[in-house]
Amino acid sequence: SIVFYKIISLRPEGIYAGHVNVWSDWSLHIAIANIFAFKDFHYWFSYHPLYAGGKFTYPFLTDFISGILMRAGVSLKQSFVFPSIILIFVLLIGLYFLFYLLTESKKLSVISVFIFFLSAGLGFVGYIKDLLHNPSFSYLIYPLKEIGRYDIYQWYASNMAVGLLVPQRAFLMGTALGVWAIVGVLYVILKNNELSKSVKIRILIIAGILAGILPIAHAHSFIAVVMITGFLCLFNYKKWRILSFYVLIAGIISSILSLTFIWGGIENGFFASWNPGYTAKGNLFKANRRISMFSG
Repeated sequence: SIVFYKIISLRPEGIYAGHVNVWSDWSLHIAIANIFAFKDFHYWFSYHPLYAGGKFTYPFLTDFISGILMRAGVSLKQSFVFPSIILIFVLLIGLYFLFYLLTESKKLSVISVFIFFLSAGLGFVGYIKDLLHNPSFSYLIYPLKEIGRYDIYQWYASNMAVGLLVPQRAFLMGTALGVWAIVGVLYVILKNNELSKSVKIRILIIAGILAGILPIAHAHSFIAVVMITGFLCLFNYKKWRILSFYVLIAGIISSILSLTFIWGGIENGFFASWNPGYTAKGNLFKANRRISMFSG
């Protein structure tokens, strides 16, 4: 909560961001939220805020919520920060339940949540070394350099929180909703003999709704959830009658939302392409670059 509250500051001379990733990402999100906050309804999806003449196909759900809050009189900062704080707790609880279903251990579940949020390689080793050389409270709470960011390897994202969850608002919402969709499907599969049919149907319908709205929340989370829950359903095909409630609900909702809001986006053949190793500076990925299916 403290991180989100400090991440953006509105001053008379302009908007200040607490991190370079927020500076770059939230400018887009504020532009999208302003559409829902200040434009008439028939202009909401009439144009793309960045690409002149382009269709508005960016997953907009999290910015829609912030825009509606702004329209209701909530300040820009609060309309952005409060939903993010709520989603973080939703994600935390969802991850804990997911890991508990997989491990059946409270301790391992808590450790797994910490690993997920702190996953950024061994950057903490350098932080400990720097802290030993400069044992001050100020450095303890505010390191002078990012932990886990390696510019030499073109890894700029740092850890999960700094690189993804805080700045990328669509990623946060998509991950939170997607985790709970996976939890619902996995819970029904693992507890199949312990649950009544009506309870299983309700859980799968809710999971299907969560998965179904992902196209307008976060496209990559939607792809991940489709793959994960798809494999879960495939490996448990004998339970197809009960799992069909999830598949049908998720399929119908996601198809409608995708065709209505996402399909037919930026008309640029090079907007997305297959080019493995495109950021590598050394010789390791030269072969990959030569045999890339598409040039980016």
